[in-house]
Amino acid sequence: VILTGTDPSSRKGGIGFAMAGYIEALERRDIPYRSIPTYHPDDFRGRWLLFVLALPRILADIRSARRKSKGVVVYSHAGAGVSLVREGVVLAFSKLFGASTVVQIHAPQTEKYLTNRLKKVLFKIALSGADRIAVLTPWWQNRFIQAGITQPVYVISNPLPPSLLKQAIKKRKKNRLPGTTKNGNILSL
Repeated sequence: VILTGTDPSSRKGGIGFAMAGYIEALERRDIPYRSIPTYHPDDFRGRWLLFVLALPRILADIRSARRKSKGVVVYSHAGAGVSLVREGVVLAFSKLFGASTVVQIHAPQTEKYLTNRLKKVLFKIALSGADRIAVLTPWWQNRFIQAGITQPVYVISNPLPPSLLKQAIKKRKKNRLPGTTKNGNILSL
């Protein structure tokens, strides 16, 4: 698996925050992976130079795996606008050289792409390099299908980063927290 998109060392943005959980999931399943960032939000060069430098690295990994008779999956995480264009190019490039491709869409702006005729055409072009599409919720999956997206659409929710996952699964004391009911539900307005 080749992961592309935001540099995992960045914790900015939704996917930057969740990327550590994706990596931990791959490691727990002993799935070989390599992260080849195409974007870093803290550096101007990270917006385009990383993308340009990533293409030959992706090609080298695809060719190396094919020489060993191994398959390659390029798993891209795309946001909106320029991010979608950048990852669309990565996917088309990767597919051209024999990789299977998956894009996970994270941007709420996607709804605007699906409701405007011209934007919808451009969105579908950007997704044309993806063999499969992943979205965060069943609602988005239905929305993509209703919009006529032809690739298979799967739901893959963002994982928690490892530090928050430990907190989430940690056993709690039997004492209730303020603002909770007897069964532990949090009350809010």
